[in-house]
Amino acid sequence: MAASYAMIVWGLNAIATVPLVLAFGALIGLVNAFLIVRLKVPDLLATLSMMFLLSGLQLIPTAGRSISAGLILPNGATAGGAYDPAFLLIGRFSLLGIVPVSVVLMALVAIALFVLTERTRIGRLLFATGGNEVATRLAGASTARLKTLAYVISGTLASLGGIVIAARVGRGDVSSGGSLLMDAVAAALIGFAVLGKRRPNVLGTIVGAVFVGVLLNGLTMLNAPYYTQDFVKGAVLVGALALTYGTGRSNP
Repeated sequence: MAASYAMIVWGLNAIATVPLVLAFGALIGLVNAFLIVRLKVPDLLATLSMMFLLSGLQLIPTAGRSISAGLILPNGATAGGAYDPAFLLIGRFSLLGIVPVSVVLMALVAIALFVLTERTRIGRLLFATGGNEVATRLAGASTARLKTLAYVISGTLASLGGIVIAARVGRGDVSSGGSLLMDAVAAALIGFAVLGKRRPNVLGTIVGAVFVGVLLNGLTMLNAPYYTQDFVKGAVLVGALALTYGTGRSNP
């Protein structure tokens, strides 16, 4: 919605829109970190509250309308901007006609996060903070900075996902990302079972995302009713977690 608003209402091009939206996501991450680290709001409550706030905020500038060319603004004026063709390439162009740009972006992000989480001291401290924040702090690490970094990265990547959706759909749809919340959670939690990690990991999340995508495509090809998809995803998620934590094996 922010990317669409920037181009349709403000008339910005792709070069200005993409950094602006990524910076907006990072700012949201900083706000979450402030609520959680400084004000000591429980993380689940803080992030859920921010989700509700942003879900409502995106409706205000357009009076609840989706954003597309010719948008009628609340003051009665007509927005004169349009989607930058270069921006649409992010969601629609394929390298060599085979590999979509969105897949390339996913691969680059996955590689960067794998190196960060599995090959650096900061990555080990991030896992340690999630596992036992008190012990990590007593060991000399700044858990406040680590948590702030995690939320800023999270907010920035969420904005990147929004950019890809907007570029693929070609409009700012107020509900286009709502159905992806469960898919994202399922992908991350199914990833717990990959390689027996029993914790969040980049490779497992990628495998989980591919699995969820294949599962949904398979249900569509089988003409399964759309209202059964969430049930199937939930059943698969419960089964994956049961297999992961029900083995009784310790984490290597």
